[in-house]
Amino acid sequence: MVRPVSDERAQQSVTPSCTSDAWLSVVVWGWRNPEELARVIGSLGTPTCADGVEVVAVASETELSDADAVLRAGRVVAVRAPESYRGSPWRLGYQASSGAHVLFIGRGIVTTELVAALRSQLDSCGTVVVPAVDAGRGTIASRDCASAELAKHAGNVVPLRLLLGTVPGPVGWSVRRGTLADVDSRVRAPEETGHRGRSVADEVGWVDALSELHDVAVAPLDSRFVVRLGHTGIPAVESRREEAAIRTRLSNVLLDAGLRDHPAVHLQATRLRDLLAADPDQRPEIVAGLRGKNVADFPFDAMNRALGRDLVVSYLFPPSAETSGLVAARRVRVAARAVDVVAAEPPTSERRDLSTPGVTAGLVGQVLRVPGPALPMSAWAPLEEFTMRGAHLVARSELAQGPYRSIYSRSMPPASHALAALLKVRRPGLPWTAEFSDPLTFDSRGRRRAGRVPDTDLSRELRGALAERGVPASAMRTLFELVEMLVLELADHVVFTNVNQRAVMLQRIDPGLAARVRVRSRITAHPTPDADLYTLAPSTYLLSDDVLNVGYFGTFFAARGLDDLVAALDWLEAPERRRIVVHVFTGEPEQTREAVDDAGLREQVRVSSYLPYLEFLALARRLDLLVVTDSRMREVIGTNPYLPSKVSDYLGSGTPVWALVEEGSAMDQMPDLLRTRLGDGPAGAALLRRLLADVSGRQVSDEMTP
Repeated sequence: MVRPVSDERAQQSVTPSCTSDAWLSVVVWGWRNPEELARVIGSLGTPTCADGVEVVAVASETELSDADAVLRAGRVVAVRAPESYRGSPWRLGYQASSGAHVLFIGRGIVTTELVAALRSQLDSCGTVVVPAVDAGRGTIASRDCASAELAKHAGNVVPLRLLLGTVPGPVGWSVRRGTLADVDSRVRAPEETGHRGRSVADEVGWVDALSELHDVAVAPLDSRFVVRLGHTGIPAVESRREEAAIRTRLSNVLLDAGLRDHPAVHLQATRLRDLLAADPDQRPEIVAGLRGKNVADFPFDAMNRALGRDLVVSYLFPPSAETSGLVAARRVRVAARAVDVVAAEPPTSERRDLSTPGVTAGLVGQVLRVPGPALPMSAWAPLEEFTMRGAHLVARSELAQGPYRSIYSRSMPPASHALAALLKVRRPGLPWTAEFSDPLTFDSRGRRRAGRVPDTDLSRELRGALAERGVPASAMRTLFELVEMLVLELADHVVFTNVNQRAVMLQRIDPGLAARVRVRSRITAHPTPDADLYTLAPSTYLLSDDVLNVGYFGTFFAARGLDDLVAALDWLEAPERRRIVVHVFTGEPEQTREAVDDAGLREQVRVSSYLPYLEFLALARRLDLLVVTDSRMREVIGTNPYLPSKVSDYLGSGTPVWALVEEGSAMDQMPDLLRTRLGDGPAGAALLRRLLADVSGRQVSDEMTP
């Protein structure tokens, strides 16, 4: 007798089947060859109709034909799907089953005691799930991510919502007939993935099918309750990477279909986390596959949970919009490995930028947030609060997931280095890389920074560590001197952004220490954003095609202002100036507008507030010219130690960069920039005239285009 299947594309052929009083139907699919199918059926202990158990095998006509001898020997109900069928094989098996309950095992191997042990579980709860263990990756004692989630609820009946999005299905599930919702998956599997890819994509349909269930019995941690997944002929590493590629593609399909909140999206994240835990080297491929997806799109925190073995200390970190935190975030992106971060609570003011977490999407496990007030750089009390609270959070994290293997910190502000130094003092073997954005002990006007260091537990511990290395108390009078000395003495690697910065900072310290630091230091400019970051956000800012659009982004410091740009515009003729629009984006728009009005340039300069970081990057590609100016430092300290971080953002855009430089500065040594000297108005005007000619040529070309 042939029992009908509701999906008309599938047909059922029967080698003697059980009658309707079977209590269990076991559905298998996805075997690679007849021998593997024989092992799957044999692991069931060769159940018979007399036992009230039937086996339902789902495959294409070709696969069923190849396995005909195995199917007949095992008295299996065979369900045939056309070669072109892209639906769910488990669903066809469910529709063709006659048992009161249906167990899905795919091509998994079970223990011979499973069927008998399962019956008592099903008598008490109509739905039971047992661990599915990957034989290529672990054992019952060392589970994959999904089974680890099951272990939290082992032996209990729990609401289905606690399992959705964490347990891959349907392998390992037993359900009563008639309890699965008859709904089609809302996504299609990637076309090239074949049987294994289809089983992954079917998870979406499986989660939807479970929608009518409520409570689920989780099997106890017992050797009888397990479905072991094998990898016949495929090495474990190859299998993991194949699955990671499939799950990355499926994640994009789900997100593109608008299913951000579907439990299957969270499931992909947790499974990718398991794959990364087993094979961290595949992170670049996974992250690259998810590029373009922001933290609002995909649960990267679930993918990276407990995988961050390196620690980043950055008082300012996204969603803070401050430059130092953004540079630290780009360092994380360049390193392309999972990290945990210690940072202050982000600001609630306009300096919060919700686009910035996209810079590190896919790379941050957890951000340990330290609550507290905004940090005045020269005040010891908030620095100590951040340092002590941060150290406590790090200790708790290490207790939960093991010690970190390295630490990176970046100033400004100095609190980042203070916390990293404390961790280094308490664990001397912890490798520490410390980066200076600017010299700590003096500001951009060359003035020595003040900041009293009171006698506290923290100051005594840090000063004591330096005293053991022979550093005199006179070298640690201010908090800036103390923190700078901690970096120079204790850090394993010291990063300077340019050669001038290193020279200026080291010439002020003991020659012996300076020599040791040179050996441990490296010069690394701020990281240039990769091309993907310039396309993550749209730019809707209006630009005119018939003018030279010049962009300036940033604060006008006392040592770095509008005067030199204004001087260049003044050397142009009035008709030339009318063909130039300077677009200024700054944190002090009203003050800047007043300066523009005073200079008589209201028609040439448009002033706006800061843009979100990713929108700024997108706009930088559309402008005709980007302007950056040096600080005036030669007359103050002799050598200019500053390299504006904006240069790296500009260079990645592909737009020409005009640098108004001080002789001998870091920017003056960069050949990729269009450079004119500060104060040289005629040279700046000549550069603008050349670029105006390019605009004229562009207009002629556009007019000639049919």
